[in-house]
Amino acid sequence: GGIDIPYPFGIGSDGDCALPFYNIDCNNKKPFYRDVEVLSISLQLGQIRVSTPISSSCYNPFSKRMYSSGWGFNLSYTPFMLSDSNKFTVVGCQSLAYISDPTSNYTSGCASSCPGGKVVSATNSTCFGIGCCQITIPRGMEFCKVSFGESMNTSGIYEHTPCSYAAIMDYSNFTFSTSNLTSLLEFNNTYSGRAPVKFDWAIWGPRDCVEAQKNLTSYACKSDHSVCLNYSSGAKSAYMCNCSKGYHGNPYLQGSNGCEGKICL
Repeated sequence: GGIDIPYPFGIGSDGDCALPFYNIDCNNKKPFYRDVEVLSISLQLGQIRVSTPISSSCYNPFSKRMYSSGWGFNLSYTPFMLSDSNKFTVVGCQSLAYISDPTSNYTSGCASSCPGGKVVSATNSTCFGIGCCQITIPRGMEFCKVSFGESMNTSGIYEHTPCSYAAIMDYSNFTFSTSNLTSLLEFNNTYSGRAPVKFDWAIWGPRDCVEAQKNLTSYACKSDHSVCLNYSSGAKSAYMCNCSKGYHGNPYLQGSNGCEGKICL
């Protein structure tokens, strides 16, 4: 898939190629973590960018019923959690969608409407409740579910806005367009039915750098020019590795494959 997969990630189930839970599978020449496609991996930021399904709610004029699709994920017992660089995004003229974490009783909603049911009231690149809404997401969510409010339906406006959409997505990759409302599939097709999402990742087990360095055998920052950084999301405590200032490369590897090439400024 043309994606760099740096250690501690690795392809396949061979324990020598990756740390536990960092295995990437190949499916049709594309990298996947479990059932989501991997778009990129950042060692410096401690993030992995993946592609996740877009949920939809559409009115069927023949059956006179609303049909909705939800989606969710469970990152418990993995090194990953939802990054707060994502936003919960809802597109539609009569939409109410929820994001929830059943394990922590967290629930938040986002409502999008168009005054008079007319798309003309929405504005391109504006996502503040008219035709589109976005809300921030708490850092560190491990269990997440997306669903639509059952009380909302588009039976009266389906000829103008046939569907509503909801997705967790990297907000830097989204710009609202009013044509997202009038086309049955434009929003969905723009991202091929899947939205880009960022997961944070770190090295789990030890709760911080001090504890991790007590066991140098399992300590993940292997390069001589690496530094350890504490990571805390509220749900988990862990650590991650970076190259020391002025160095570049992979802090999880030793020797010439690790951090090297100090740059003089």
